[in-house]
Amino acid sequence: MGLLDFVVHRGTKFTDDEIELLDKHFLNITAFTGREYDFHQKYIEKDVRELGAIGVPQHEVNYRHKHFEHKQIEIVIECLKYNIVRKTQIHELDRFYGHVLDKPIEVPEIVSFPTKLFYIDIYGVGFFNLIQYDNNGNVNSKTKKIFSQNVGSTFNSLNI
Repeated sequence: MGLLDFVVHRGTKFTDDEIELLDKHFLNITAFTGREYDFHQKYIEKDVRELGAIGVPQHEVNYRHKHFEHKQIEIVIECLKYNIVRKTQIHELDRFYGHVLDKPIEVPEIVSFPTKLFYIDIYGVGFFNLIQYDNNGNVNSKTKKIFSQNVGSTFNSLNI
């Protein structure tokens, strides 16, 4: 895909503002875990891919952390962005994350298209977050607040 991503999958790649939001939460996870983890790596996929055979385009950013004392313990945080253009894609995501992975993860209700979704997977536990933008095309404050709450509650549920 690569060269044609900006045309074929317009709006699917993470924006600088979205990556800044992810960095704010995932470059230093010690505040969420209460344990010392060293940031190890951030990987940004260069191309947009399609989720399995269901045809939903996604872009990926991963964060890796190693435990400060036990270097063999690693936490990988997978961040995916979906550009949803049709209602059938919501059903496919719901089916994939709810049934295929055997993890009941609720896809937020979407009323207008196209729309963007984050899917965050932290150590096997994940959540969807609807992305809304302000007039300048940046992630709005309501989305940032909900995202922070989701990240916090996900880390709390993991107890890592």
